[in-house]
Amino acid sequence: MNWTELFELAALDAVGALDTAGKARLEHVVGHDAAARADWIASREAIAEYAASTTTPSVPAPGTRERLFARIRTTPQLPPPRHPAPTAATAATDAPPPGFSLLARGDEVWTPTAVPGFSVRVLSVNPAEKYRMLLGRLEPGTAFPRHRHVAGPEHLYLVSGDLVTEGIAMVPGDFVRAEPGTDHRTLFSPTGCVALIVEPIDGPEFAMA
Repeated sequence: MNWTELFELAALDAVGALDTAGKARLEHVVGHDAAARADWIASREAIAEYAASTTTPSVPAPGTRERLFARIRTTPQLPPPRHPAPTAATAATDAPPPGFSLLARGDEVWTPTAVPGFSVRVLSVNPAEKYRMLLGRLEPGTAFPRHRHVAGPEHLYLVSGDLVTEGIAMVPGDFVRAEPGTDHRTLFSPTGCVALIVEPIDGPEFAMA
């Protein structure tokens, strides 16, 4: 816990506005950290003194609480959602609506390719636009051979692991685009990786040598 959070909790505690969870967190910290406890005592006393000197205590009129809750009960509330959010139980059994398709995480099927140590999971194919989206997986210590981008650009987003391409060591979250007509030198993954790839259906062409 940093000093700012400690001060905020101490301020709420000093004016009696700290909830149960906040009290438990504050008590845990000051009970195990002597410096935090000293800061808490000092700030609590200062805040209480300041509050006492600048505010005039007031007592709500009788029945204020009951009137407030009665007003809340008669205030129009937002309607519940028409379609409740799916639960973990229903998400596994309900089919998506027409026009949608779902590939569940537990249904992963990796298809080996002609490249040793490289497998793919095809996510989507668009014949009209002539591109496909897939996950590519390289096993640790394996390489993807040199190839040429002919039919269109290749987009690659590294999801996990590590990948060395064109002399650049990529980490998860990195993205690379290879333009049409480029020669993509051998890609190598020291510890294995998974990448999201969007590429033309007709490419790339491999130069295995």
